[in-house]
Amino acid sequence: MRGKVFVSVPAAAMLDPVWSGHESALRVYCCLLFRVRTPEDSNEPIRFNDIAEDLGCSWRSVRKAVKWLREKELIITTWDEAAQAYRYAFPEGGRFA
Repeated sequence: MRGKVFVSVPAAAMLDPVWSGHESALRVYCCLLFRVRTPEDSNEPIRFNDIAEDLGCSWRSVRKAVKWLREKELIITTWDEAAQAYRYAFPEGGRFA
């Protein structure tokens, strides 16, 4: 496990109205961007508990944020049955992707 990590939030996010009232989803989004773009983690399934540990929050908060991100089509998830976790991807032209 990685433990708590600092999640860099792009400056553009501060002005983007889509994130207004959804700061926890923004933190999860940025954490996923970091983890998916890190060579050792790319395309690996990531459990809600691992994201929660990285961010110092509950897995339920992560689940709620991921649901919102999927509804807004900001992320794409694929369930990995063997790992019992999701794989994450970002649509072309997505925010900060």
